[in-house]
Amino acid sequence: MEGITVPRDIHAGETDRSREAPGRPLALESIVVRYDDRPDRCTIAPKTRTDENALTAWLTADLSAFVDLGNVR
Repeated sequence: MEGITVPRDIHAGETDRSREAPGRPLALESIVVRYDDRPDRCTIAPKTRTDENALTAWLTADLSAFVDLGNVR
């Protein structure tokens, strides 16, 4: 598979609490993909996805860009 980076590990988790915004509940899920030859990546997305938000309501970044909220308060 030359030129293709293959994940070493994929881990999914969910937030330990939900937050509500006016008119809509918000529960998030995180998916971490670990690689041997590039930075690990984390995607945060709504736990319940609809056709409408499946392609737009998510954020992906290098895992090192995410910090523990309790550690930075």
